[in-house]
Amino acid sequence: MFDGKLTWKPHVDDISNRAPKRIRAFKRLAGARWDCSTQTYHTFFLPLLIYCCKPLVAGKNLLNTLEKNLNSVLMTFYVVAPNTLRLDSDETIAIALEGKPVALVHAYIQDYPGKIKNLTQIVSDVKSDAVDIFNVHVRSEDLPPNFLSTPGEKSVLLTVHSDNFHKEIPIPVSNKTGYVFIQTDKPIYTPNQLVHIRVIPLNEDALPSNRPIKLQIKNPNGTTVEETLFNKGKTSKFQTAFARHMYKFPNFPIMGEWTATVNYGYGLEQSTTVHFELQEYVLPTFTVELKTPEIILESDKDIVLTVNA
Repeated sequence: MFDGKLTWKPHVDDISNRAPKRIRAFKRLAGARWDCSTQTYHTFFLPLLIYCCKPLVAGKNLLNTLEKNLNSVLMTFYVVAPNTLRLDSDETIAIALEGKPVALVHAYIQDYPGKIKNLTQIVSDVKSDAVDIFNVHVRSEDLPPNFLSTPGEKSVLLTVHSDNFHKEIPIPVSNKTGYVFIQTDKPIYTPNQLVHIRVIPLNEDALPSNRPIKLQIKNPNGTTVEETLFNKGKTSKFQTAFARHMYKFPNFPIMGEWTATVNYGYGLEQSTTVHFELQEYVLPTFTVELKTPEIILESDKDIVLTVNA
C-alpha cells in the first residue's frame, strides 16, 4: 500500500536517448520527493510514471510491474453478505465488479478460526455490467465436531478471491432458524375431552420445514406427562405440512393450566408454548324469583305477577 512518501532514483544508463522529453520528465519525477494522498498517487503519479518509463531499455520488468499495479488499482470488488449467517437456511451473497469487463471469482465459506473444511464454494465469472447474486446454504451437520457446542460466539469465514484481490470476512453464525406455530382446538377442556393439537413448522422463507420437532405436554405442576418426537417421513403424524396430535387426560388429572411445548431447531434448543385450561364440569344453575300480590280477592279481574330469572 502506498504511504504517501515516495523517493525513486533510477540509473541514468537505463534510459534510452530516443525520447528526450520523456527522459527530462522522468528525471524530474525521479529526483523529487512526493507528499501526496493515496488517491493522487493512483490517479496521477502512477499513470505518469508508466508513460515516462516506456522508453527504458533495461526496465521492461519494471514496466510490467507498474502496469499490473495500475490494473489492480483500477479494479474494484464489492462484496455484500449478511451480518449473521443462519445455519440450515438459504442466505444471499452479492458480488459486483468495477474497472474490468469480467473476472473469475472464487468465493467459499470455511469454519473459523480453524479453517478445517470448505462448507460451501462458488466459482463464477463476475461481469461489471451486472451484480451477481449467489445463494449459499451452510448445513449444521457439515460443521466440524463440537463446533457449535464450544462456548462463545461462533463464526464462519467468507473468502472472496480473484486476480489481485483477496478478502476474508468473519461472519457470526446463528443456529436459531425457522418458526413454529402451535394451536389447540379450544382454550378450556373438561377431563373427559380430547385435546386436539396442531403444529406448523416453517423455515426462514415461511415454507413448510421438514426438520424434527418434539412435543411435550405438562400438567400445572410442570411435570411432563407426554412427549412425542415428530420426524417428517418417519411417522404418519407428519406426512403433511402440519403435525397433528391428540392428547387424552388421565383418570385423575390435575385441574388448572396445562401447557403444550414444541422444541425445534438445531439440537431442539428453540421452543414455543401454548396454554390451555382443564376444569371440572359443573352443571349450570339459575334462579327464578316470582313476586305476587299478598292478597288476591275474588273480585280482582287482573292479577299482576313479576318474574325475575
